[in-house]
Amino acid sequence: MELAYGSGQLALDLPPYQRLYQMEPGSIPDLADVAGAVTDQLDHPVDQTRSLRERLRPGGRVVVVISDLTRAWVRNDLLLPPLLAYLNGCGFCDTAITVLVAVGTHRRHSQSELQALVGESVYQRVQVVDHDSRDPNNLRFVGTTSRGTEVFLNRMAVEADHVILVGGLVYHLMAGFGGGRKSVLPGIAGYGTVQANHGFLLSPDAIATMGSGKTAGNAVHEDMMDAAALLQPTFLLNVVLSSQGRVGAVVGGNWDSAWELGCDLIRQRYGVPLAQRGDLVIASAGGYPTDINLYQAAKTLDNAYYAVDTGGVIVVAAQCSEGGGSPDFFGWFQHESLKSMVAALAAGFTVPGYVAYHIRRIASQHPSILVSDLDPVVVRRTGLQPAASLEEAMARARQIKPSVDTVVLMPQGALTLPLVP
Repeated sequence: MELAYGSGQLALDLPPYQRLYQMEPGSIPDLADVAGAVTDQLDHPVDQTRSLRERLRPGGRVVVVISDLTRAWVRNDLLLPPLLAYLNGCGFCDTAITVLVAVGTHRRHSQSELQALVGESVYQRVQVVDHDSRDPNNLRFVGTTSRGTEVFLNRMAVEADHVILVGGLVYHLMAGFGGGRKSVLPGIAGYGTVQANHGFLLSPDAIATMGSGKTAGNAVHEDMMDAAALLQPTFLLNVVLSSQGRVGAVVGGNWDSAWELGCDLIRQRYGVPLAQRGDLVIASAGGYPTDINLYQAAKTLDNAYYAVDTGGVIVVAAQCSEGGGSPDFFGWFQHESLKSMVAALAAGFTVPGYVAYHIRRIASQHPSILVSDLDPVVVRRTGLQPAASLEEAMARARQIKPSVDTVVLMPQGALTLPLVP
């Protein structure tokens, strides 16, 4: 068989094993009419609550919070025109609407990037601005979460009459799922608020309670929910990723209940039951763009981690044509141990730093072999073992574990979350 690798394929010749589980996610086709689906959800929310029109009070200002360029697949340029037309029809002129980009602690955009993010027509019609997490004049204190996080949020959103959250729903290796409340925290939160929230990832129970698909008892997620509840957004509009990496569905309604239904859709399509963990797990990231860099390929490694048995070996195929994927990503691997990485994260948490830590933590528990175009010296620094081909990777896996009874094969590793009893 063949596994996707970049824009091409890698041949995989598997010998017969006693048990072979091939995990394929369910299919979510591309949405043919995104604008029509947006308007439908605004009028007929998925959670069967009031339409957006019924929630809006005449007059005042509307702030539409959108995802930044790191989530370009959300396609704000397709979602915003029908949303703005709907708001206009409800009596809100363009000058009463602000599009606020939820950059969290990411870098701010150039004006040309903002224009590309929302589309030319939207950029010319309404004010489009980046959130600034480090400017105290840009923030307002709104309260404290049940876990003690002091919540500072963007001033424009806090002072608006209505806030509409626009984002994307996927599995998330820290918060369980993306979208929903993440548009608020970390999206439009102050830097200190984000650091306090992400600090829960360093707690002793983080491995057991936090990860893809995990929300119950997940301190990061529950803290985010508390923060969003302090803002009380008027409406949520989230998209679900298709199997091809484009818009597959749109869900709208209350910021919490509609988001939960979107999470259910992801569980149904991309969560795949697995009867038994494997001695060997072979996972392709799914080709371009999900294997564009190691930062993105970490999602595949994380999913494979759920499928591997104690003492098992992981093989991941991800081309990584653009290297690490974040300017400071590979720098985190200069720390010599997991302990020193944790100390550095505690001193100054960054998401790339946590992803680097997560990669090394998995590699410390299970021998993990990466088939990529990366420099082997760079790969070894991460804790992963480099291989130039699947053949080389399989030969090394046999050396590490000569006796293999159960193999788990994940051709779409970035989209497939193994659900093991």
